[in-house]
Order: sequence, then structure tokens, then C-alpha cells
Amino acid sequence: MLQKLQSFLKDRLQSETSDQGPARAEIAALALLVELSRADFEVTPSELEAIETAGARLLRSAPEQARDLLAEARQQADDSVSLYDFTAEIHREFDAEEKKNVILELWRVAWADGSIAPHEDHLVRKIAGLLHVPHDAFVDAKLQARDEASGNSET
Repeated sequence: MLQKLQSFLKDRLQSETSDQGPARAEIAALALLVELSRADFEVTPSELEAIETAGARLLRSAPEQARDLLAEARQQADDSVSLYDFTAEIHREFDAEEKKNVILELWRVAWADGSIAPHEDHLVRKIAGLLHVPHDAFVDAKLQARDEASGNSET
């Protein structure tokens, strides 16, 4: 098991330094989307679709490419015992605007089923804190996602 983990980490570090494959921070962002969908213990089809759409937006790629990377993100989410590994990578690699976009996408996934469960709200708040996203940006993202979900998007 330890050899598998070492091999995995070595492969990930090598792919990060090459021009091939996504950056670790992008995979970490996708893993957070996966974690959020699981927060209320019920993953709905609308949440799965929202994760794929959010992943494509975060990666600036086609939905098919994002779908492929989501498999890796799901595996990392399954193997993780903490959000810190994901948020530390994102905090280190993303600028303030990219971090706000992660929070916006998290809210979009949370609103995908039509409501925000308390566990979802708590998790997005926790992630925003770990990413050092200012409270006003956090609130703006939440309101934008809510308005989009209700069809009242003015942005």
C-alpha cells in the first residue's frame, strides 16, 4: 500500500513538472466539488451534471475532458482524509480570482438540487476560509449561484 502511494505521488509530481496533464491544483478543485456533492449524503443527478459543468469551467476545457479528470478527482476524494491537502494546493497555486471561481462553482453544485443543505453550507464556508477567500467574495459567489439556480441571473 505504501509503495502504491509513493508511486502515485511520484507520478503526480512528474506530471506536474511536465506539460502533460492537469495541474494538481485543478484536480484538487475538482475533488472539492466531489466532496461537496457528498456533503448531504445524497448525490443527485443534477449535482453530477453540475459537477461536470463546473469542472469544465474551472479547467477551461470540454465537458468530456473534465469528465475524464473527474474520475481521478473522485479517487483522490475517496482516498483523502482531510480537505487540507486539496485546499493547500489550491491556495498555493491559484490567485484570488481563481479561488473565488472555485467557491462560485462549489455554490453552483450546492444549489444544483434546488436547496442548500446545512452540511453543504458548512463545507463551502470551511473551504472558503481555508482558501482565504474574503467574506464579501464568498457572499457574492453564493448570491450569484442562488440567482442562477432560481433563474434570476443578472450577471
